Amino acid sequence: MPPNKQKINVYPVLVSRRDDSGLFADGAGLPMGALISYAKVYKDKLLGKYFEFNRLVNRQEKDWCFYLAEAEKTPPAVWLFSSYMWNHKDNMLLARAIKEKSPQSLIIAGGPHIPAYLEQSREFLEQHAFIDISVRGEGEVTLAEILETLVNDRSGNLHLNFSHINGITFRAINGLIRTADRVRNRNLDIFPSPYLTGEFDHESFNDLPGMALETNRGCPFGCTFCDWGSATLQKFSLFDLERVKKEIDIIGQKRAQSIYLTDSNFGVFERDIEIAYTVAETKKKYGFPKKFGSSFAKNASPRLAEIIKILKSVNLMDYGLISIQTTDSDTLSAINRSNIKNNKYDQLIDIFKKEGLRLSSELLIGLPGQTVRSHKEDLQFFIDRKLMTIAYNTAVMPNAPMNEPEYRKKYKIVTDENDYVVSTSTFTKDEYDEMFQLYLAFQFFYVLGTLKYFLYCLQMDHSIRMMDFIEELLKQSQQCKDKYPLNFRLKNELLKKIDMKRVGMPVLHWKTEDCDFIFNHLDDYYKEIILFTENQYGIHLRPSEINTLIVAQKAIMPTIGKAVPLSVDLDHDLVGYFEQIKKTKHLDSKPAGFRTLVDFPRGQLTVRLLKNKTIDNLNLVRYDQHSNSGWELKSALRF
Repeated sequence: MPPNKQKINVYPVLVSRRDDSGLFADGAGLPMGALISYAKVYKDKLLGKYFEFNRLVNRQEKDWCFYLAEAEKTPPAVWLFSSYMWNHKDNMLLARAIKEKSPQSLIIAGGPHIPAYLEQSREFLEQHAFIDISVRGEGEVTLAEILETLVNDRSGNLHLNFSHINGITFRAINGLIRTADRVRNRNLDIFPSPYLTGEFDHESFNDLPGMALETNRGCPFGCTFCDWGSATLQKFSLFDLERVKKEIDIIGQKRAQSIYLTDSNFGVFERDIEIAYTVAETKKKYGFPKKFGSSFAKNASPRLAEIIKILKSVNLMDYGLISIQTTDSDTLSAINRSNIKNNKYDQLIDIFKKEGLRLSSELLIGLPGQTVRSHKEDLQFFIDRKLMTIAYNTAVMPNAPMNEPEYRKKYKIVTDENDYVVSTSTFTKDEYDEMFQLYLAFQFFYVLGTLKYFLYCLQMDHSIRMMDFIEELLKQSQQCKDKYPLNFRLKNELLKKIDMKRVGMPVLHWKTEDCDFIFNHLDDYYKEIILFTENQYGIHLRPSEINTLIVAQKAIMPTIGKAVPLSVDLDHDLVGYFEQIKKTKHLDSKPAGFRTLVDFPRGQLTVRLLKNKTIDNLNLVRYDQHSNSGWELKSALRF
């Protein structure tokens, strides 16, 4: 293609959807910027003589028609899509529409959601006839070589023989051709920064809820559920530190609400302290970013402690997040995560607590090796350490080791239409549903606080573990529905009210009329709980214990017409009792000198909201599962 011919358009496609916080960049901005910035400098800027690289714009849904209009009015072009699970469906819908408008255009799809395994890759291209080339692994060099191939051909045809390019599968006259895998590039200095080359200069990248940045690539772990940019079991490669600092400054100038580092183990390098310090200084300088997110190193260290301290000092973090996934040894072995020991998590917990950060964790439901019992023990692990947790349904991502055919066969993995695991060799679909409901009950009783303090007291003073109580309550409510009618309705009605918009994340979600039978009848509900405690465990709490626990539980629950602030008198100082619980590292056993509730004198409890007012609805629409805020009223008890 001689340079005097009309340039071929290259369109990096970036589509965004709005969430509750406003415009949400779909996560493809960073890879798209990386692809274009490298293509522009490839071989002394060769490609710029032949291609017109269209400006990267963070387009909202209403602007997607721009791409279709361009496809219809311009000559055949090169269209780039980068897919992950959150934008893949939108990408495929748009790619199909573009192909219909411009059949001779070349459509290239890459990213972690484009299948790389041999059979799945073939099936993907057979099912998506509008995709001309699928890319495996890193895409910068691959794209540049594809474009260079077009430069070297003088026919003007975009559908050529690309068999000399590693890391792709493409359509040829005789069918699909899959080339050899591409070796990951260890020298990241050849890749220019899209932040520094101006790829994100368009105003659509200003004032976003968040912007992503990578300071390194690779991950030393091989967890089978994970596909960290197809970089699992890879040595780390680092981007230049001075480059990273400049990128952070630009993110601050663009007033991003948060910065998210795509590193798999932030804090594993000594230089990460300097990176954290740079983010903190950037917030001081511009007022942005306001929050920091990353996947932290899995092992505790003085270095990680220093990083947390730096970020906390300027309120870039308001809670610590630990991705535990599971604590069960058999499951850890099945998912190739057994090299991360539970005691390492306890060390991380200590680091976060030392800085006064609230703690949260993440859990996966549906992992190979998991059982109902192990899932219950995971939840008890969080309770014993006083951690909130968010659970996710285990998804089999296209390029994760869990999707390797032999692995799927070994663990008899069955998925639903959204690729979420619903059964394996260690649990049936019914048992999966039971785990799912156990977690929702954990949310209801513990995260929302409905029975949290009552159950902690039972565990510490009467040796009834919280999850054992919850599991048995769910079972007995079905077998003895006449004795426990409210809990029967709870299991069959309220614990089935989930937020359908949050696919893959089971979150309770209800309207006032859904929960009225419990929260506007708390006296009846707590009487039923006391009855169950007596019948099931033979425990007859003293009247002063019952009065203290039930009055406090009622006080912290929202009810229609309740005016706050509100103070209640208690037969025992429940706040003082829970101070010793808060100071106890693990609650799986009672520490020496622990005082029972009845050993405490009278006390008082005051509850409030952020804005004092009368509660006029009981809608559970959105709440922070990391901190349990949004339902349980604020008091000295809450943690």
